[in-house]
Amino acid sequence: MVELAIRDHVRTSGGQSIRYSPDGSRFVSIGGGKFHIWQNNRVIITELLTMAHTNRPHFTANGEKLYIGTVIYDIELQQFIANDTDESTVIRTRSPLVPEASVWTPDYKQVIVYERFMATGSLNEDIYTGIRSRLSVKDGESQHTTAVLLESEQRNDYYKLEASEQVIVAGGHPAYVWQRETRAQIAELYAHKTKISDLRFYADGSFLLSADWQGAVVLWDAVTWSILVNWVAHENGTYSVDFHPTQPWVATCGDDKMIRLWDISDTPTEIAALQVDGTPIDIAVHPSGEQMVVAMDGSGMLFCDIR
Repeated sequence: MVELAIRDHVRTSGGQSIRYSPDGSRFVSIGGGKFHIWQNNRVIITELLTMAHTNRPHFTANGEKLYIGTVIYDIELQQFIANDTDESTVIRTRSPLVPEASVWTPDYKQVIVYERFMATGSLNEDIYTGIRSRLSVKDGESQHTTAVLLESEQRNDYYKLEASEQVIVAGGHPAYVWQRETRAQIAELYAHKTKISDLRFYADGSFLLSADWQGAVVLWDAVTWSILVNWVAHENGTYSVDFHPTQPWVATCGDDKMIRLWDISDTPTEIAALQVDGTPIDIAVHPSGEQMVVAMDGSGMLFCDIR
């Protein structure tokens, strides 16, 4: 029998998007105009960063650098650096500007960026100014745009971004999939009835989880883009999903103030559940699979054991 048990609740601001380092010794939380780096369930570094929590952070394999938005943060030096090869160029601000949403590719060679910006154009000889939205691929070192995947004169909510070694995913409703090497669009994912609230690849990129604001969760084959399983995980909305690293389990949290663990080896079955005070908005399972951290809306971090 599997059980979820609260081990600690640390109240702090700035916790909406979370990610563990590969060895699990640290994790980062983003939100409230800042990010925190945690170790032993306590904040060790806090930095200001003008950004939305939809800029998903990534640690390097050795855990020494943090890729976030379009910038890189050196944890040991405790400063932002321009790129991963020329550490002599330091961004001389403690609050660099970053896009509304972004995700780095696993090899850190590219960053996928969703931006909105003011643009001027003409229509029937009339000059107008409006908001354009753009989803683009930037070179990770130079930050130059190498491809534009989507561009529109209207706001498109492609806030949720994910990338594997092979593909880029943006959702949205529906979700779109591009091949990284060719930039060709290879799939449109229409399983959800409303906008996607979260996306998460399995560690090797072979599966993708997607969740939506009505509570549905879908497991996709990330080669054929066929649906393997789908189910309703929470009432009113599933906010975040994550894979267990060693078991065929999925962790979810949602608007019903529940944290759930599902066995998806066959028909999705709830194997553990925990009701909490407040709303859990993001979830990350530790690389060991023995614990998880949950970002609580406005009330800090919840640390849970999986036993």
